[in-house]
Amino acid sequence: MGKIFLHIGTFKTGSTALQFDMHLNRRCLLENGFYYGDYFDNYYLHSNLCYGLLREALVEEGMYEKYKSHPRFLHVAENPDDIIANISKHSLENMNIIISSEAFFADAFRTLVGLHTILSVQEKRKINTYMRKRLKELLFSLCDQVVIVCYLRRQDLFIEAQYNQYCKNIWYSDRDESLPEFEEFVMCNPIDLNYFTVLEEWREIFDTAEFIVKPYEKNAFCKDLISDFYTDILGINTEEVNYFKKIDRKQGNHRLDRDILEYKKYMDIRNGKINQLLIQYCENLEKVKDYAYFNKSERIEFMERYYKQNAMVAKKFLHKGNGQLFENMDYEIPVYEGLEMKKVRRITQWLLNELV
Repeated sequence: MGKIFLHIGTFKTGSTALQFDMHLNRRCLLENGFYYGDYFDNYYLHSNLCYGLLREALVEEGMYEKYKSHPRFLHVAENPDDIIANISKHSLENMNIIISSEAFFADAFRTLVGLHTILSVQEKRKINTYMRKRLKELLFSLCDQVVIVCYLRRQDLFIEAQYNQYCKNIWYSDRDESLPEFEEFVMCNPIDLNYFTVLEEWREIFDTAEFIVKPYEKNAFCKDLISDFYTDILGINTEEVNYFKKIDRKQGNHRLDRDILEYKKYMDIRNGKINQLLIQYCENLEKVKDYAYFNKSERIEFMERYYKQNAMVAKKFLHKGNGQLFENMDYEIPVYEGLEMKKVRRITQWLLNELV
């Protein structure tokens, strides 16, 4: 067996596009010595493994009964031992293996329980520790060389993108709730943004693994994240990658246009069919426009919370003596001017035409 490349995210770093691209190019990857398979078929990522591990962790903690009817357990989670056995069976001898799910990073349980459910640090740590220890046991049963790959996005940009994603597809546990304002979303701490703490927890368990941590920003890549993953992480020749199939731009997990996001809040839309139509509306736009949710002073204050964490990541995982994790620290982001009534009428008219 070669190496296992475990891609753990994070969310909002181009993972959906990367996973679809790997699915599309499975044959090309095989020809270059990499196996990507036995994932959840609907989305081409290993959420089946991640939520299978989460199910085991909740059973271990006596918490599973409360969540057993969640769709991720009913339709996504599979037995982790079976998944690893299938990967072993389907991959060839001395072949490298790729496993990918952004929910591995730290937040599988957090995104499952609902925005307003408060979890203690101890609860989250117990669940995450169980999942990581069990995952280590499974992966090292295949081979003794594991490479953990993680892309990190600047926290203010991350939380804005995550809020947009939440408004696009609200978490299942919150499906009967109105969409929150951005300030409320941030106060609920929906995602763990203490990157150094999380990475250290991973390293404590995967103590013999190699870690590749990269900032998710344009100047960090020669071309884009997908090319970076293939060439810089996996080491596939650039000329070979040029022969890979190219994904359609719609295959990525794109943001809601800001007018549509505000329209959903204004109209308090909770109907699944209408929500899908609004997503379709965005996909048909020539350019999806989003704007700042923080003002400049709020953005600076928010990022100050993570200054020390980011400096530690830069020094310990990227070996950057200056402690600067992100090169782009521009805080001048265009501000949204508001939802005009003429836009409300235009969107409503489009919806009516689609529904008739």
